[in-house]
Amino acid sequence: EFGWKKNPFQPQVMEPVHYFMTGHESERQKLNYFIIQHQSFGTISAEKGCGATTLALWLRDELVQYKDRTPTIYIPLTGLGSVDFLHAIISAILSPHENILIHTYFRLGAFELQKKIGKGLRWNWLSRESFYASIAFRRYTSLDAIRGFLAEKLKDRSLVIILDHVEHMHKQHAQILQSFLYAHLPIQVIAVGTKEALSKAPLKIIQKKDALHIRLQKLSSQEMFELIGKRILYAGGKSPEPINHGIVKKIYDKFEKNPRSILSACQDYCVREGLLRLSNPHEETLEKKEAKPVQGLPAQIGQHPETHPTIEPYRPDAPT
Repeated sequence: EFGWKKNPFQPQVMEPVHYFMTGHESERQKLNYFIIQHQSFGTISAEKGCGATTLALWLRDELVQYKDRTPTIYIPLTGLGSVDFLHAIISAILSPHENILIHTYFRLGAFELQKKIGKGLRWNWLSRESFYASIAFRRYTSLDAIRGFLAEKLKDRSLVIILDHVEHMHKQHAQILQSFLYAHLPIQVIAVGTKEALSKAPLKIIQKKDALHIRLQKLSSQEMFELIGKRILYAGGKSPEPINHGIVKKIYDKFEKNPRSILSACQDYCVREGLLRLSNPHEETLEKKEAKPVQGLPAQIGQHPETHPTIEPYRPDAPT
C-alpha cells in the first residue's frame, strides 16, 4: 500500500549506521576525544533498545578509514569463550596476507608453501612460525607470547576493542584485557551494555578509570520521528507517510520513549492504516494528515549514503 520494498520498523540496527544515526551528538564527540586522547577504558550504557549498540557500531564504522593506524574490533560477547575472544583480538591486527599465509601454510604444509611463495618469504615466515601455528589452530597457551606479538604488531598503532553485551562477559575476558593494559600495550577498551549489566560484569578486574562514562539519554520525539523517516525513505517510501510527528508523539509518550517499542507500535499503526485504506479507499483514514517533512532527509533515496550529514569523524593526526 505504501510502496515500501522492506519493513522499515525492524528492531535491529540498520546499515549504513552513519545514515540512520540520529541524535547523541555530544556523546559521539566524546567518543572522538576518547580515541584521540588514547584513553584506556570507558563505558557506554543505555536501556535496552535505546541506542548503545548503534553508537558502538557508529564508532566502529567511523574508524574503518583509519584502520592502518587505529585497527578496531567490535566483539559481541554472547556465547564467546576465552579462546575465541583472544582469536578475535589477534585477528583484528593481522594483515590480509598474514591471514592467507596462515591458512595456506597449515593446509598445504611447509614444502608446498615454499614452492608457491618462494624461499625468501619462507625465511621471514620462520621467526613467527610457532605463533602463527597457534593462531591457525586456536591453541593459545601463553599470554606472554600473545602480549609480545601484540606489542610487535601495534608499533605506532592503537587497537580499539569494543565489547558489546557485557552481561555475557566472563572473568577470563576481563583478566585477558587487564594483562594487556598493564603490559602498557596500546589498547583502548570500550564496554557497552545496560547500566545493570555493566555493574554486574567483572570490569573491576581491569582496574582502569572509566574515561567515557557515557549514559545515553532517550531520543526526543522529534529525533525519533526523524529516525523513522529515514527508515521509511530507505525502505522505498517517498515520504514518511503514513507516519507524522503527531502520531510519533502519541506513541512516544505511551511507550516511555523507548525506540524499540516505538518502532513496534509504529509498525502496528501502519498495518492498521494500510488495511483501512485497502478496505475503504475513499474514506477518511486513521490519521489523514499531511506528513511533516523530516529536516535533513535526502530528496531521493539513492542519495542517502553520500548526502546525509554526519558528525566530524575522528582523525588520528588531529591535535589533542
